[in-house]
Amino acid sequence: MISTNISAHYEIYGHNQLGQHAIYVMWLLIILLTLTGWLKYTDQYWSADWSVDMHEMLPDALLGMVVLQLLAVVLMSKLQGSNLIRAMMGGK
Repeated sequence: MISTNISAHYEIYGHNQLGQHAIYVMWLLIILLTLTGWLKYTDQYWSADWSVDMHEMLPDALLGMVVLQLLAVVLMSKLQGSNLIRAMMGGK
């Protein structure tokens, strides 16, 4: 017999929507960090203040996102009663 209980419990492995957006932001920060690092040494933007300032700010923003992501993983692991870190490492 097939269960018609719509609220049946099932597990989803992977990121929730907020975690997915956090990963996208981290990738964007990595791309911007690379781009501003490259721009610092081009002829047109050689040591331009905005590119240097942005390049110095981006690692702090990236580190903040990583810490926030790790805290969210620990919090969600506690709330869901599952080991999300193990699921992230091995997929199970």
